[in-house]
Amino acid sequence: MTKSIKLLMLATTYLLCGNAKGQDETPAKSAVEFGLQHSINFTHMLGDGGPIVYSNRVENYELLRSRLTFDLGMFAIIHISDHFAIQPEAVYTYMGGHFQKRTTYLHDLGAFEGTENESFASDYLKFALSTNIKFNERIFFQFGGYGSSLLSAEKFYPWWEADIDSDNTRTSLSGIRKFDAGVLGGFGMSTKVVNITFRYNYGLLDVFEKGELGDLNLSHGVFQFVLQWKLYSDLK
Repeated sequence: MTKSIKLLMLATTYLLCGNAKGQDETPAKSAVEFGLQHSINFTHMLGDGGPIVYSNRVENYELLRSRLTFDLGMFAIIHISDHFAIQPEAVYTYMGGHFQKRTTYLHDLGAFEGTENESFASDYLKFALSTNIKFNERIFFQFGGYGSSLLSAEKFYPWWEADIDSDNTRTSLSGIRKFDAGVLGGFGMSTKVVNITFRYNYGLLDVFEKGELGDLNLSHGVFQFVLQWKLYSDLK
């Protein structure tokens, strides 16, 4: 009898402890996380870089290399099940790319060609919404979309262009679409402190819609290495 009572007490204690532990832990399907986000970006422009035809010349733009930029903002993750989560973001971001401009000058004596390097830079307030598909507790796949509002844009000569006068290297860039939108996708790893994500952003709209560069059918593209620092998390 004494042995049976002891076994019953141990079983009751185990059940009570297990129930208390379950009450302390927030299920993944109802958890919320948020914090600060920053990223290292390799931005470029995709598409047709010309020609732009003038009365006395023809210009073509060819991408030379990506720009190294960054994002800075905030994020939230809303876990809706053990395998799915919704992730909204709001960040300040830089876009653009480094180009070689090839100009063919039209003259009565013939055509003459010249080249120079130019860079396009634009900054946006960007809002993204993505779905995270959780492969397990650590690894997830991500896809979604974004919309961006233009803040400013400029054209400048890159740092390696030594022949350009440094007193006149940056000018305002006009004719850029005020709103940009695109899709994104990638994969990442989640820890208790930080999320690490590798992803690509693909712009769906032409960057230039009017002005001298309106004939360029270029859209934004960005490779991102994203760090999301969790300031709050329901997950234990």
